[in-house]
Amino acid sequence: MMKSVLMILGVLLVLVSCEKVIEIDLNNANPQIVVESELFKGENKFKVKLSYTSSFFKEEEQAFISDATVTLTEVGGESTNINYLDSGLYVLDNYIARDNKDYTLDVVVDGVTYSSTATMPAAVMLDSLVSRPLDGTFGPGDGFIVFMYWQDDPDVNNYYRAIVTLNGEELRSREDVYILDDNFTNGGSIEIPLFTQIFEQGDTVDVNFVSIDPKAYDYLLTLNTIIGNGQPSAAPANPNSNFSNNALGYFALYNGGVERVIIE
Repeated sequence: MMKSVLMILGVLLVLVSCEKVIEIDLNNANPQIVVESELFKGENKFKVKLSYTSSFFKEEEQAFISDATVTLTEVGGESTNINYLDSGLYVLDNYIARDNKDYTLDVVVDGVTYSSTATMPAAVMLDSLVSRPLDGTFGPGDGFIVFMYWQDDPDVNNYYRAIVTLNGEELRSREDVYILDDNFTNGGSIEIPLFTQIFEQGDTVDVNFVSIDPKAYDYLLTLNTIIGNGQPSAAPANPNSNFSNNALGYFALYNGGVERVIIE
């Protein structure tokens, strides 16, 4: 039976693109390394953003790291150095990431190596996107909701992320991007609404629906939990990083595909 899920099963989150700065370390402590990186399956530009944390209680400009040695390795295969561009951004063009492979990202700063290893997850593809007019379920007003449909494998613990592009512009704000898992909907036909965004007639909506490795999912989930509940009364903790040597941040591996719907 089709499972209609009228609420997001994951948590809305701040998922930062490699061009966008985020102050992650919320504790008022010594600066720590922050690594932000996303590796998509297939041939893509791989980007790594490096910075130092700043205090949650002070307004400070983020300090970028420009002198690191950054290396991406396919475990059992080749290692590739990643060159520095600017503003803490290291870029590797036309890198091919493959299915079912393990990848290690090494960042060396001041003689200390920060490492993270993750496995490229299996892709779960959307069957379709369908738009429906607002009917009062999600509030009053005009507009449309887009629903995602896919088949969930009952034998696999799946973690997903939906990256929405609206009329050619990728939506990366906290309100627009979210992750979810299959803890409550494991197996069968799944229907999930993208009700973080109300669409209008004539909109072109592309959804890059990707599987995400569990360690990166955990980091992003705990990040949102920490900063998503309003102003804290005390210094909050830091999110669960998947890097060694107390570096903050995430090395996320994504595998999936894009579906499009034009709102009519």
